[in-house]
Amino acid sequence: MVLNLALRHDFCESRETSTRVSNCGMGAEFGITHKSEDGLSSTNLRVVRDRVGGRTQTSAMLNLQRKF
Repeated sequence: MVLNLALRHDFCESRETSTRVSNCGMGAEFGITHKSEDGLSSTNLRVVRDRVGGRTQTSAMLNLQRKF
């Protein structure tokens, strides 16, 4: 099993409506990866949380793989 933690910093996003708005922020990413002993199965879970311009966004991804 492998655990990952990454800090996400200094990224910016821009939105354009009647005016252009640019915001910068930071966040964190946490992940867990596990492979079976026979190498035929793997599981990967990743959670990302970012705060940009007063908004907080959270996303999650789960990947299950089985080779046969």
